[in-house]
This record gives sequence, C-alpha cells and structure tokens, in this order.
Amino acid sequence: MWVDPDQPNPKKPCNKTFTSMHEIVTHITVEHVGGPECTNHACYWQSCPRNGRSFKAKYKLVNHIRVHTGEKPFPCPFPGCGKVFARSENLKIHKRTHTGEYQVSKCVRVYVRMSAYSSVT
Repeated sequence: MWVDPDQPNPKKPCNKTFTSMHEIVTHITVEHVGGPECTNHACYWQSCPRNGRSFKAKYKLVNHIRVHTGEKPFPCPFPGCGKVFARSENLKIHKRTHTGEYQVSKCVRVYVRMSAYSSVT
C-alpha cells in the first residue's frame, strides 16, 4: 500500500482496491508516481526498505514498484514458453535461451554460448 508523504500525521495508506493488475499500475503511476513535472522519484510503499530515498529517474521508480505489485509486463514471445518478466532487460537476456546467441558489443562475431566467448578472450 502506498503512503502519501504529504499527509498529516498519522499517515494513512492509500486503501483503494482494484480488480486487475492494470488498474493498480495505472492508479499508482498516475496518482502516486506523478507526471513529467514531478522531480521526486521516491517509493512511498508502506514498509519499503528504501525509506523514501529517491531514484534518479522516473523509470527506475516504476521498475522498483513492480517489486511491490508483482507486475510482470514483459512476456516471452516464444510459443509455449510462458515466462514473464518485470524488466525488459531480463526478457532480452532470457530470449537468448531460445536463440542461443550471445553477441559481444564492438565485435562482429556472434557466439552460441557465453562460454565460447570466454575461451577466446
């Protein structure tokens, strides 16, 4: 539950209820995270171990909030896999298990496995 830091004490958590993950995420993003004018990117989720410490960017806060909500908006596109991820980077890494590719930046070679790259360095 989100606790608005601007409330007078005692602070009460946002007690709205929702029927879908989409509704929860939309509410938190619009009502609590704020738009582009917002410069404070802090998580005020009740009992969050960050204790209101701010993130440097809004997208980092949005990614962090997924720890609390359990949202995983990035599904694996490979048929029959069924895995879902909270972060797009994790999906990108996972896709390599299907393609078998590992490409080193600034290198034209593509390796089937990370271990193959390690043996040439």
